[in-house]
Amino acid sequence: MKRRKPTAFLLALAVFIAALWIPIPAQAASMKISHKTLNLTVGETKTLKVTTSLKGKISWKSSDRKIATVTSKGKVTAKKTGTAKITAKLKGKSVSCKVTVKKKDMKAQAKDNAKKYKRQIEQVLKYTNQYRKKAGQKNLVLDTNLTRAACYRSLEMAKTKKMSHTRPDGSSCFTILKVYKVSYMAAGENIAYTSKGYGVNAKVVSQMWYNSPGHRANMLSGSYGKIGIGVAVASNGDIYYTQLFTN
Repeated sequence: MKRRKPTAFLLALAVFIAALWIPIPAQAASMKISHKTLNLTVGETKTLKVTTSLKGKISWKSSDRKIATVTSKGKVTAKKTGTAKITAKLKGKSVSCKVTVKKKDMKAQAKDNAKKYKRQIEQVLKYTNQYRKKAGQKNLVLDTNLTRAACYRSLEMAKTKKMSHTRPDGSSCFTILKVYKVSYMAAGENIAYTSKGYGVNAKVVSQMWYNSPGHRANMLSGSYGKIGIGVAVASNGDIYYTQLFTN
């Protein structure tokens, strides 16, 4: 008998069957983190995100919780200056981010203090305007920019633990107005400090200023229409206050 050649159909079928047996390599599992490095200031937060083909719950860990903490959802909070590594793990795979924490600059701290002591600042404004009303003067308007400048001045004194109308760099107290781009025709500054036993006390410091002739003159002056009020607490607990006046 003659051997027949395979038909085209049989050849195609053989190729198809062979193809079924070719092994397909599995894709390698991958993990990627949204940031390899982060630069944060103390108190700042940032949420890291991980993209992965793996299934399951990601675990998060900080190499130094004193410097930076991380939640189960990847939210990082900067605690103090230094560096820490934040690691995300899932099924034997891991990715990490190096976090560097720095101190806030003085302008950022002044802005924070203006918010932190908002209630006490508004009370100082209230007492000051009560004194002005008795003297027949118009109310002063609390200015956001002036308040941040005043908080900056209070921070300078709190950090040096020295009450002075001269700034740490030797310049006049009024140079802070240039830093905050405050334009003015006339300006005045009142400063004071109390021991930590008083706490941040708007009534006490307002009375202290009012009972001092020079400070009272600034509080009641008709030359001023705006005021900024600053508060800062020193490392020993003493509290430094500032009033900045402009027209």
